[in-house]
Amino acid sequence: MSARSTRNSPGGIYIHVPFCRRKCLYCSFYSVSDLTLKSSYVAALLDEIRRIAPLPFSFDTVYFGGGTPSLLDPKEIRAVLEELGSRFSIRPGPEITLEINPGTVEAGRLKEYRSAGANRLSIGVQSFNDRHLKTLGRMHTAKQAEAAVASAMEAGFDNIGLDLIFCIPGQTKASFKEDLKKALSFKPDHLSCYQLTVEKGTPFEKEIASGRIAMPGEKASADLLETAFDDLTARGFLHYEISNYAASEEKISRHNSKYWSFAPYIGLGPSAHSYLPPKRRWNHADIDRYLEDIRDGKPPAAGEEILTVRQQMLEAIFLGLRTSAGIDIERFEKMFGIVFSETFRVPIETLSSEGFLVFTGNRCRLTRKGLLLQESVVRYLVDSF
Repeated sequence: MSARSTRNSPGGIYIHVPFCRRKCLYCSFYSVSDLTLKSSYVAALLDEIRRIAPLPFSFDTVYFGGGTPSLLDPKEIRAVLEELGSRFSIRPGPEITLEINPGTVEAGRLKEYRSAGANRLSIGVQSFNDRHLKTLGRMHTAKQAEAAVASAMEAGFDNIGLDLIFCIPGQTKASFKEDLKKALSFKPDHLSCYQLTVEKGTPFEKEIASGRIAMPGEKASADLLETAFDDLTARGFLHYEISNYAASEEKISRHNSKYWSFAPYIGLGPSAHSYLPPKRRWNHADIDRYLEDIRDGKPPAAGEEILTVRQQMLEAIFLGLRTSAGIDIERFEKMFGIVFSETFRVPIETLSSEGFLVFTGNRCRLTRKGLLLQESVVRYLVDSF
């Protein structure tokens, strides 16, 4: 697969904002707590944008992730968006998402973000239960989470997503259902329900290793995943990706969908990744090194790789089978020049007969049973190749 095969697909722009007041115990994303570096970071970010422009395709999404993007001032968000608009081809009606953390925003500030150009919010609620928030090491309280959602609505945002975490040590099915119920009471446009994973090198990993806390088992994890599916689809939400639900097709995350469909995207800021088929590149996960490289006129890249056709194929399978739509077989075969049903005949027969995989029209997708064991099922499929 080459860049030509995705050039007609609009790309996405990811901006990594590497600041947090305090790092959560489970988080492995790159961040620092020295907010005095904000102005230097923004200046370097604007310079990085100028240096990589122009690119041979257009964009229709911008995503400010972190870290805590809501620690940037609205005027800084505006400056970044204006620079992007002047350097890149941005299609009309772009989706511009800002991640926010409860406790860092109020309605007035959110109105300023909206005026600056943000039109979609992703609110890191994680839980409406104070005990679970403490376990995760979150700084905000349940009341602050509720206040953040109410403020977003007051500020006039009409595309609001809430993030929840399940499989928190000590969490029960009943307490997770309460989180879902509270989230639904706000009538959000989007809900992400992420399973807590133990990331290497985090304080959370040390707590698990010491035996001070214990993670739920596989059955409990599967029960909670099914709980999210049952409760949210019963309320009319579209389950379009293993962790994501939208109130309507219009509210599906256009930016995140790019990752699952092999669309090109660029990443700006410390630790950000870019994918311009078939090349993947990533920036230094070190703000000092990032600032130094920009200051010295060098690309802040820590490394890059050219994906082989085999690597691209396996990633397309893994990412495609995360979605409810599954793999578009015709597109897959055009991209890679193979006959899907013949190349993967043996695992397809096994997985289909056991109820993990189905073919609907021109698509191959996981059943609900398959989604519950997504990683194992996909590994079995790709290991046969």
